[in-house]
Amino acid sequence: MIISILSYLTTFLFGLKVSFFEIEIGNLYYLCIICILSMLLLNSTEFNLNKSIFSFYGIAFISILLNDIPSFFRPYERFISFLIVTLLIGPAINNNLFSRFKMTLWFMINFLIVFLVTISFFGIILGLTKMNGRGGVTGVFNHSMVLGPMAAISFLNSVYFYESEKTKNRIFYLLIAIISFIVCIAAGSRGALISSIVGLVVFYFLKSGRNFYRVLKVFAIMITIAIISFPLWKPYTERIVGKMEYSQEQGELLVTRSALWNMRIEEFLKSPIFGVGFSAVDIRISDRFDKITGVIEPGSSWLIILSMTGLFGAIVLFFLIIKYCVFLIQNTNNDLQLSLNAGLLFFFMVHFFFEGYLFASGSGLFFYFWLLLGIISIQKRRVNQNSIGKSLNLNL
Repeated sequence: MIISILSYLTTFLFGLKVSFFEIEIGNLYYLCIICILSMLLLNSTEFNLNKSIFSFYGIAFISILLNDIPSFFRPYERFISFLIVTLLIGPAINNNLFSRFKMTLWFMINFLIVFLVTISFFGIILGLTKMNGRGGVTGVFNHSMVLGPMAAISFLNSVYFYESEKTKNRIFYLLIAIISFIVCIAAGSRGALISSIVGLVVFYFLKSGRNFYRVLKVFAIMITIAIISFPLWKPYTERIVGKMEYSQEQGELLVTRSALWNMRIEEFLKSPIFGVGFSAVDIRISDRFDKITGVIEPGSSWLIILSMTGLFGAIVLFFLIIKYCVFLIQNTNNDLQLSLNAGLLFFFMVHFFFEGYLFASGSGLFFYFWLLLGIISIQKRRVNQNSIGKSLNLNL
């Protein structure tokens, strides 16, 4: 009962955070602490700790101690919020209650995202003024750069449901997948669009038993349908076309990102071991920050790992993510759920080049990514336990 209540409450708050309501989390972090302590105490006899994540916590904290970080960045406050959320939903702690909570939350969050993206589509085609906001087309979300990746996540989940269904519902999920992809295009996020295609390739590659010919066949059908239906979704390409034209005028494809990337690289080179500090930038190098709120514009999640926590932090997180990638690739065996999670993980790995929300505990994309890692850690643990069980049976 407590798991269901916590899952519904968390999903509700997630929806409010990513939508145009955009509530501030604030003191709700105390609720997260209560949830963590409750699930530890109620199932105190059995829990598993992820050494990689706890090592990163230590490295991130040391990066704050070793740097003279301006107070407006609020590094300790942001580190604590990062710590609380990732302890609750990430791969740091696993026991029966944590696993049930994360699995229930995973189902609810994915359903909510698909629902919100679908609502956004109908709002956009109806021309509702509320569907436009920060960054252009936003749908019911709080920013176009949130709408894009959320639509991509909805797209990948809908394709998964389409492939897993054997009934008439397949047509319904196919329509939702098409709607989600159109919304992703309308949002104008090139990073989200490219990342979604990479995620789709990985999903079908693993689903087909690593048969690349089957993947090419599926994409040939998709491209044919896309070309035939182009007149229907052409009006939604204006934002992306505009960005491409601007890039051509500037003579650089990723003109909006290159300056940020150069700043992060310069910060890393200046402090390569422990970085410039968790949730901070070097104010002598970067000018993309707010002195009142401490909000920064990172430009890339991969580069903020290097710039903020240095080589030590990067090695730990890179190793963890690559380890999960290897696990998913080696253990799919036509398992659709694992194939989907692999597609989603590769989606984020590509999207991390364009957006820097990996440490932003108030971000919906941050929440979804760390929950994804939490889900993969549960699946990895179960596969390992099954392997041990089979080995014991063979020995007997």
